Formats: sequence, structure tokens, C-alpha cells
Amino acid sequence: MQDKYRVTLTDRAMSDIESIIVYYIALGLFNTAERVRKSIMESVNSLSYFPYRIALVSEKALAEKGLRKMVSGKFLVYFYIYEEEKEVMIVAVIPAKCDQQSKLFHK
Repeated sequence: MQDKYRVTLTDRAMSDIESIIVYYIALGLFNTAERVRKSIMESVNSLSYFPYRIALVSEKALAEKGLRKMVSGKFLVYFYIYEEEKEVMIVAVIPAKCDQQSKLFHK
């Protein structure tokens, strides 16, 4: 039987998701806001099984620290896996078209 990992979101990741939803709501796109929220959360929750299926980031220094990046629609979900705790920690959710380095480190 496969191990199940606990998925947690940092305050920063929660804030990122909230900002994304507020953006769509401000445009009057209420259905889109809900659809995007649901899609992101489904992607995040899918990491409770087989989180290692997602590759490490391509930046060597970050990959050496174990940072991984998953695509969720128009967004990138960044996370770490803590094997001993069986935990996946989501650290950021960033629009894919943004400068990832800038958004990841200067929130």
C-alpha cells in the first residue's frame, strides 16, 4: 500500500491562492474564481499520494534543497517533501507567466 502524505500550505501559499481568487473576483469572474480555486486545491491535494512524481525545479541550487514545481492550470505550485514526517509543504502558488524567481523570493 502506498504511503499517504499530509499536505500543508504555508501562510505565503495561502496568501498566494487568496490573491489569485481576489484577482478574478475583482474582474467580476466569480465562476472562474471558484473554478481556479477548486483546480488549484485539487492539484495540491493530489500530492498526498506519490508526490515524488513531480520533478525538482531546474535551478540547481533550489533542486539541491528539494524544491519541486507542479503545473496547475495557469499556475505553478512550489513545494517540499519531508519524508520522515510524510509531509508535503506547499510554499508558493505563482502565475506561470510571471517572473518565477522574482515572485518566489520577493513576496
